[in-house]
Amino acid sequence: MLRLSLPLPGSLLARLLLGFALALLPLVAALAVATLSVEELTRRAADQLVRADAAARDGRGLVARLDALERTARQYRVLVTPELREAYERNRSGLFDALERLRTLGLDDSRDALLAALARDLTPLAAPPEGDDAALAERFRPLAEHAASFLERSNAAVADEVEHLRARADEVRNRTLWLALLAAVAAFAFAGLAAGLIARPLRQLAVAIRRLGNEDFATPVVVSGPRDLRALGTRLEWLRARLAELEQAKARFLRSMSHELKTPLTALREGSDLLAGEVLGPLNAEQREVATILTDNAQRLQRRIEDLLNFNRLLARSLSADKVPVELQELVGQVVAAHRLACQARQLEVAVAVPVLHLAADRDKLATVLDNLLGNAVKFSPAGGRIDVRASATGGALLLEVEDQGPGFGPDEHERVFEAFYQGGAPVSGPVQGSGLGLAIAREFALLHGGALAVVAARGSGGCVRLTLPLA
Repeated sequence: MLRLSLPLPGSLLARLLLGFALALLPLVAALAVATLSVEELTRRAADQLVRADAAARDGRGLVARLDALERTARQYRVLVTPELREAYERNRSGLFDALERLRTLGLDDSRDALLAALARDLTPLAAPPEGDDAALAERFRPLAEHAASFLERSNAAVADEVEHLRARADEVRNRTLWLALLAAVAAFAFAGLAAGLIARPLRQLAVAIRRLGNEDFATPVVVSGPRDLRALGTRLEWLRARLAELEQAKARFLRSMSHELKTPLTALREGSDLLAGEVLGPLNAEQREVATILTDNAQRLQRRIEDLLNFNRLLARSLSADKVPVELQELVGQVVAAHRLACQARQLEVAVAVPVLHLAADRDKLATVLDNLLGNAVKFSPAGGRIDVRASATGGALLLEVEDQGPGFGPDEHERVFEAFYQGGAPVSGPVQGSGLGLAIAREFALLHGGALAVVAARGSGGCVRLTLPLA
């Protein structure tokens, strides 16, 4: 398809002015056409009405002069004076002058014929006619009839012209309305075109900013349009490149640190397990307590490192769910057992109400979700508090909730707690500050299973997080 490429202004301000001018152009054109139509109608109305009024006025004057001529003729027949003869001739001459003025008005053929008949019948009457009253009346009767017909047709012509002007005014009004409508449509079309020229680069900027906000640093920022918006797009592209470099550096750091920490941690865990198992010899109560603390903290550190590794994989979008048959009650029991020492140390009661349920899930990732939920509840629970772990099957979906008696979540934290590295505003009851990755990783693992993780209203005064997974 052929596309016309028109030169456009380089700056955003110039394009705004161009759009404003394009939107105004049809309205100005319609106003100009309407003004010309009204002026033409006014000029024609004035011309026609002046001529019609002159014809009607002279027509009345024609009738009056004929009456005066006939009256002078009758008076002359009785008195026969030179003054009356001069008055008769003056009236007759005035009639010819009136006929000549009427012929110059450009009247219609019927009235021109009546004027010609009047001139023809008036020509033989150069002197006052002789005869009695009846004879005089007969001589002037055709003239009076012609004059009366002329006056009647002139009056009718005035009425016709008024009606014609009224019709013309209606036509101009209708045409003006149509022009206004078409101008409005054209103005909206031009405004839409101008808005498109301006909105397209703005949408590109919005999309680019949204991608950066969603941590998509792989897609280049390309912005077309005015040079000032293109310059802004260039700065955003520079920012994207810098953020991509920082993201890669962060991923390398997390990967390197995680692996660097796992090696000494493995030796630490093996040594603490040997001590706790009294492989190297029997331990007294104090030594056994120290070995237990070492084992517990080694496990906690291992979970933190696993969180870092999982978060690094999530950033690389390299994780998938390898689903196998999982029995939920057994898995929850194992996770709760892993937190037994931490719960005992703070005298926490963990109440489990989970039925025997079978579902297809990635066992390790589901265990990580449950471990992070329970670890979060332990961290924020007060000493001597209670943690409830309950599950049910509803409508083909698993609903698993972990509720504690801690400070809970603020209204503005229901989504933020699932952001990476968010620590929350509530004080931690335990001795160890978390990494802020647990709930973020748990939600991502839930999404990998086609489920969801959300903060819901607790039955008590603490916080409650619900895991939803499909059973099928």
